[in-house]
Amino acid sequence: MSGPEPAIPVNLEALIASESEAIAAEMNHIAAGAHSEEDVRHECNKLIDSFIEKAMLKVKGRHEYEIGGGFLDSKYSGLLLEYKYPKGPGKIGATSDSPGSKKVIEQLQSRFIAFHLKEHQPLEKLLGIGLDSMRIIFVRRHGAEWNVEEPQPITKYNVERILRALVSLGAQGFSFTPTQLAAHFGSASTLAQDGIRKLYLAQSSTTSKKTRMFFAQWKILFGEVCGYDLGKSNDKLKKLSKHYAILGSQPPELLFAIHTFYAVFMKFLGNL
Repeated sequence: MSGPEPAIPVNLEALIASESEAIAAEMNHIAAGAHSEEDVRHECNKLIDSFIEKAMLKVKGRHEYEIGGGFLDSKYSGLLLEYKYPKGPGKIGATSDSPGSKKVIEQLQSRFIAFHLKEHQPLEKLLGIGLDSMRIIFVRRHGAEWNVEEPQPITKYNVERILRALVSLGAQGFSFTPTQLAAHFGSASTLAQDGIRKLYLAQSSTTSKKTRMFFAQWKILFGEVCGYDLGKSNDKLKKLSKHYAILGSQPPELLFAIHTFYAVFMKFLGNL
């Protein structure tokens, strides 16, 4: 008996594009028909869960989640959601100073601290969202500072941000924050160190005429754009050579290896 057929890879970009438009329209309908905050939470979570299933993500929703002496409406890993009733006094206002906006911002900030203290979640890995299905507020923490955006209407663009956060959490196991990306792919990471050394050695030892031709073209273009004399070394290039443990490296090949590594990395990141 044959086993189950392998799952067909999902085109996440196409899915996000189509689902974000449909979900934005549905959320506006939810606002019109809702009779309570619970209606908003239930219906919006159904839309989120449907996207997660279509995208074949591993992140799961938890609702009425007890944390820090209170209850968070919903969480999807590091995505924290507080819902509001769009027709009541607690609705999200047009500005962050509106009573309803201030309340949901304070709630999300307290949830951040609670997750950090109780579950040891890094603050920068969390994304807080206040949502009443008419307006949305995004809350993040960067270092010692809160980054609180002004309330915005529910649009395709803002729903895309929610879906991309879900993909970041559910597709790879960690969120694509600057801190996480730097830790895994930055110049001090093992991956970057090894990858750039291998690219340098491959370029330096190649006998391929086509590869050498493309490399010569790159040197011309790179020199014109950056204004470097690639035939000469300098203190900065010597530090780079030492950093990547490629002592006695040739400047063109070294810069090419670094440029290529991060160009390929950005290509993969952009296609996630």
